[in-house]
Amino acid sequence: MQRKLILITAGLVVLVALFFVVRPKNKEAAPPAATPGAPAVTAVTVRVADGAVQGPERVKTDAGSKVRITVTSDAADEIHVHGYDLMQDVRPGEPATITFVADAPGVFEVELEDAKLPLFELEVSA
Repeated sequence: MQRKLILITAGLVVLVALFFVVRPKNKEAAPPAATPGAPAVTAVTVRVADGAVQGPERVKTDAGSKVRITVTSDAADEIHVHGYDLMQDVRPGEPATITFVADAPGVFEVELEDAKLPLFELEVSA
């Protein structure tokens, strides 16, 4: 009886190990397909800690694209998208998001306003 229990347990261990070896690997989820006629979305995520910015230096997008900027900061401040004159307060540890359609071509600075800390440049192509 004890030998059967050992064999069953060993068989289960082998089956579980095989499951983890041969199962399909998790892949990052593909972004949802764009809805025809809907603008493309350019998503930008920036983190600020101790005055250091983690994120892209320049983001390129096409005119007419939807832009979603999410900023997390360890200090309270205001996100400012120059040229579009968009602002959003950010609080420590709470992500703040600005979403808009990039309809004006050019290069625009995005910064933490009070700290005068550049986050990145947004380049909008015509």
